[in-house]
Amino acid sequence: MIKKISILISYFTIGFLICSFQVSAQNLKMTSSDFRFLKIGIEEGLSQSTVLSILQDQRGYLWFGTANGLNRFDGYEFVVYNNITDDSSSISDNEITSLYEDNDGFIWIGTAKGILNKFNPKTETFKHFDIASSSDWYLIDEEKFYNYPLTLSRNQNSTITAIDQDIDGNLWIGTWGKGLIKFHPKTHQKKYLYHFPNRINSLSSNKIVKVFVDSKGIIWVGTFGGGLNKIINTENSQIKIFNKNIYPENFLKIGEKITSISEDSENNLIVAEYSNGIFKIASATKEFSPNRWEIVQIDLHLEQNFNSPNIMAVCSDNYNNLWIGTYGNGLLCYNEKLKTTIQYLATQDPNSLSENEIQSIYVDNSNIVWVGTQLGKGINKIESNKNNFKTIPVLSSEGKSINDNIIWSIFEDSDKNLWIGTYRGGLNKIDFSTNEFKYFGINEIGDFHIRSIIEDYKGNLWIGTFSNGLTFFDRNKNTFTNFKMSESNKSLKSNQIQSMFIDEDSTLYIGTFGGGLSQLTLKDFYNKSIIEFTTYQHNPSDIFSISDDRVYSIYVDKKNEFWLGTHGGGINHFDRRTKIFTNYKSDNNFLNDNRIMKITEAKDGKFLVGTFGGGLNLFDPKLKTFTNINKKSGIDCNDVYGIFDDNISGYWLSTNNGIYKLEYDLKSFVRYGLLDGLQSLEFNGGSSFQTKSGIIYFGGINGINYFDPKEIKIDKYIAPIVITKIKLFDKVIKGEKKELIFEKDQNYFSFEF
Repeated sequence: MIKKISILISYFTIGFLICSFQVSAQNLKMTSSDFRFLKIGIEEGLSQSTVLSILQDQRGYLWFGTANGLNRFDGYEFVVYNNITDDSSSISDNEITSLYEDNDGFIWIGTAKGILNKFNPKTETFKHFDIASSSDWYLIDEEKFYNYPLTLSRNQNSTITAIDQDIDGNLWIGTWGKGLIKFHPKTHQKKYLYHFPNRINSLSSNKIVKVFVDSKGIIWVGTFGGGLNKIINTENSQIKIFNKNIYPENFLKIGEKITSISEDSENNLIVAEYSNGIFKIASATKEFSPNRWEIVQIDLHLEQNFNSPNIMAVCSDNYNNLWIGTYGNGLLCYNEKLKTTIQYLATQDPNSLSENEIQSIYVDNSNIVWVGTQLGKGINKIESNKNNFKTIPVLSSEGKSINDNIIWSIFEDSDKNLWIGTYRGGLNKIDFSTNEFKYFGINEIGDFHIRSIIEDYKGNLWIGTFSNGLTFFDRNKNTFTNFKMSESNKSLKSNQIQSMFIDEDSTLYIGTFGGGLSQLTLKDFYNKSIIEFTTYQHNPSDIFSISDDRVYSIYVDKKNEFWLGTHGGGINHFDRRTKIFTNYKSDNNFLNDNRIMKITEAKDGKFLVGTFGGGLNLFDPKLKTFTNINKKSGIDCNDVYGIFDDNISGYWLSTNNGIYKLEYDLKSFVRYGLLDGLQSLEFNGGSSFQTKSGIIYFGGINGINYFDPKEIKIDKYIAPIVITKIKLFDKVIKGEKKELIFEKDQNYFSFEF
C-alpha cells in the first residue's frame, strides 16, 4: 500500500512575452501608435490603483507597491500581501513606497511609515526593521517647503523612498526627511547620513527620492530640493560626499529636484530633474571630480508650449528608448538613435495610456514596459506594434486616412502609389511621396463599392465595381470611361467585377460574379478603339466549359498556366490556346469546399488553395488530389482569403481568425491576433496584395494591415515555467517548497503554473 507521495518541485523564472521594440523606416508616415497600452487595475485583482514602485524578481514575478498593499503578479493573477493585525510575520503596513531584491533573493520593502520589511519568498513571511525611528534621528531645522507633486506631498519624514545595494552587500536606504541610511542586511548595522545646513560635506538634503549604485560602485543620491549627491565608500570605510555645496557649477547645472537616476547601455549616468529635463554624465568621467564631468542635457525635442516636463520616473529598454513618466504630461518615449520623442497621453481610445500622472516605470526581462499611475488608473502594460503589423488610419477627421473601414481591394501601381477599394467610400489613393490621400467615388466611377483594381502597360487603371461594371481610368487625361453589361454579345455579362489579370500579350482577363470570365485585348482598345469583350461561361452540356460563372480569383503560375477560383465550382485550369477548361471540384478530388478565394503556387509546384468554409488545401496538379492543411497542421480557421509566399521561410495567410505564418514544411505555423496590431481578426476576400519589394497588404472589416515579412521577428525570449500555487484539499500551501510529502489520506492536491 502506498503511504506517502513525494513531489519534487522546481521554481523557475516567469516570462512575459512581447516582441522586440525595434524601429525601422516605413513608407507609411501615418501609422497608428507604435505602442499599445493594456490596462491592469483593481478589476483584474490589483489591490489599489496608485502604483508607487515596481520590481521584477529573480523568479520572474512582478511586484507592485501600491498605496494599499503589496502585489505579486505572475502575468495572470495577483497575490496581495497586506498587514494582518495579529500576525507579526505579515507586512508591517500597507503603503508600499519602494522595492528592492538583494543578491540572496530576499525582497526589501520600504513603507510610508518608515518600516523596512524583509520578505522571504520561501516562507512568504516578513521581518520588520524600524530603521527610521525617532531614536536614530538628530533634531535639525526643517528644510524649506517645495510645491511637491501629489505623491511626494503625502510622504512622512520617515517614509522609505528608495533602496539599493552596494558591491559590499550594504543596503542604502533613502527616506523622505530623515536622510540616508547605510544598513547591512546580515549584521543589521546602521549608519546615518544627514543634511546639516552648516556642513558642506553633509548630504545636500534629507528629502531623498532616488538611490542608485552604478556599475562602478559609486552611490548616487537624488534629493528633492538639494539636487544630486555622489557618495564614495572608501577602503577604510570612510564616506565621501560630493554635491552642490562643494562643486556648485555642475550640480546646479542639472538642478535641485532629482527624481530618477539610472544607467544606459553604455553605463552613462542618466539623471532626471523634475523641471529641467534629463542629463547624461559620461561613463568615462563619473569617477572624476564633479568639476571634470562631461554633462550633456538630452534634447527631447518637445514642443515650445511644453513648459515643464515634470519628470517623475525614467527607465531605458534594450532598444535605445528612454521611457519618461511625467506628472501631468503623460508618458514620453525618447529614442536616442533617432533623436525623436513621442508623447503618449490618456485619451478615450481603449488602447491609449490610462492616466497622465505617472508614478513609476519598469522594464522587465522580456522588455515589456510597465507604468504605474495613480487615482484609479493602476498599471499600464506597454506592448509594441513596431515589430508587428502596421495599420493605415481610417475615418480620421483630419482627412489623412482611408474614408471607409471595410476594404475589398488593394493595388500598388508602378509609381508606388497605393490604391484601395472600399465598400462605401469608393476608390482611395495614397501618394506616399507627399503623404496625401485622394478619393474617387460615384461621380467618377459610378459606384462606391470597389472590388478589384489593376494597372495596364500604359500606366492606366482598370477598376472593377460591385454594381457598375468596369471603369477605365486614363491617368494622363484624368478621365473615366465605364463599361457595363448590355444586350450586345460583345459586352460584359455581369456588372459585378470580382478579379482581374493582365497577361504578357496585354490581354485583360476579367473575372465577374455571375457572368463568367471575360477578356479584352488592350492593344485593340488603344490602337483601334475596339471595345469587344470575349466571354467564357458555364455550359451544363459542355464538360470543357468553365464550371461556374462566379469567378472569384485568377492566378497564373510559374509555367504561365492559367488557374481560376470560382465561388461554387471549385478550381478551373484554363488552356488559353485551346480554350478548354478543366475542373477540379470537391465531388471528385476531395477538395473540401468549392468556394475558392485564393490560389498560390507553393515551392514544390503544388498549389495552396484558400477556400470559403474549408480552410486551406494543398492541390497536387500532377496527382489531381487535395490535402487539407488545416487538419494536417492544426490551423484554426474556415476561411482563407489571401496567400503570399515571402520567399524567405513560408506563406502568409489572411483568414477569418487573424493572420497565419505557415512554414514551408506546411506542418508548423504562427498565428497573429489583435494584440499583434491586427485591424480585426476578420479579413476580406480579394483584399490582399504583395508589392514587388515584398510588402504584404491585407484588408479587412476595420481597415488595412501591412508588413514586411523580413521585419516580423518571433520573440526569442524563452519563458521557463514556474509553479505559482499548490493546494492541498483546496487550501493553498504557503511559500516555496522543494519537496512535499503527503500522507495516504492527503490524496487530493492541485497546482497551478
